[in-house]
Amino acid sequence: METDIRYIWIDEERRYAYIPTIIDVFIRVFLYSKRSWHMKQKDVQEGWKQVIKKHLEPTKMYGWYGWELHIEVRSDNG
Repeated sequence: METDIRYIWIDEERRYAYIPTIIDVFIRVFLYSKRSWHMKQKDVQEGWKQVIKKHLEPTKMYGWYGWELHIEVRSDNG
């Protein structure tokens, strides 16, 4: 998985909007993306909670079910 926070200029509002994204690079699908006028740690945490709840837990990929699947998260923020 890859995660990043982008910001884009919105002409109508004359300000920047932040877009945190989480992408499954294996199947090339956006798992989470949301536009916001501010970006805090809790916003990023909420995105990961949604990915775990909606994508990893239902497919039994989170590790609590005995699977030996290695999930790596890459970010340009370290």
